[in-house]
Amino acid sequence: MSDLKQLMERHPKLFRGEPPRVASDLSPGWFPLVDQLCMDLESILGDRAEAFVVDQVKEKFGGLRFYWSMRGDKPTIEVDVAGAKASPPGEAPSADGYVESVSDTPLGMRISIRPDDDLSAAIAKRIRRAEEESFATCQVCGAPGELRREGWLYTACDAHHAQRAARKGQGGDE
Repeated sequence: MSDLKQLMERHPKLFRGEPPRVASDLSPGWFPLVDQLCMDLESILGDRAEAFVVDQVKEKFGGLRFYWSMRGDKPTIEVDVAGAKASPPGEAPSADGYVESVSDTPLGMRISIRPDDDLSAAIAKRIRRAEEESFATCQVCGAPGELRREGWLYTACDAHHAQRAARKGQGGDE
């Protein structure tokens, strides 16, 4: 059973037996991280869990991304910009009921636009914490890892980084 399918079964309130709206993939080493995230989201959401929609779970720029929305609410938008830094990082309400924020990431900055309410703020904060933790967690095994830059970005422990380097040195696929 895939890790994503197992996640769907463990968290029926969030997934309701349906995969995320957009094609998704969960690295096995990040399963515990996302499983805990889902437990925390269920607690944060309470009775609103049925309105929560998991839009996509994936790896991007070597880190976890967990995109979401709430049925009947304004959409949440997130954009990662590699190589740029927020100057200064911060958050500000807009006139149309949104909060716009800019924050630094290990590779650049993230621009987020989400509904201006306490529930959305709590969800975004918890997801952001899991995404940050992924940059220190091996995608393969879940051991402590670090972001690696070799052709493309990935997060790995020393052992899985060495295995990947050995495969690459032998002409193997990445």
